[in-house]
Amino acid sequence: MKEIDKINLFIQYLVVTGKFSSQEEVGKYIGYANKSSFSQMLKKDVTPPFREKFYKTFPEFESFHIGFIEDEATNKLLLQKEIDETIKNIQDRQIEALTDKIDHLVKDLGELKKLIKH
Repeated sequence: MKEIDKINLFIQYLVVTGKFSSQEEVGKYIGYANKSSFSQMLKKDVTPPFREKFYKTFPEFESFHIGFIEDEATNKLLLQKEIDETIKNIQDRQIEALTDKIDHLVKDLGELKKLIKH
């Protein structure tokens, strides 16, 4: 796997795990104000200035890189697992919020019934 592919996967990992909200946000954090230039950078081979900036900004990439599993199918499964866990966490929070709303509505409905009877 090319270095740029590993960097792209690491950026996806940063977004999926909630450290950043988007690839664009990662680019801005590194110092790329222009979304398009950062996006183009991620489609080319890694240049020395980009490499230096990226490794300096994300020293943890070194351990991600070293511990990287070269089996692409396994990588996709691991990334999918991260995505699935993130989706489940979001769904759980949404269910909890909806449950709270329903509880409030039921309470309000009970109070309305009391008012109507009087």
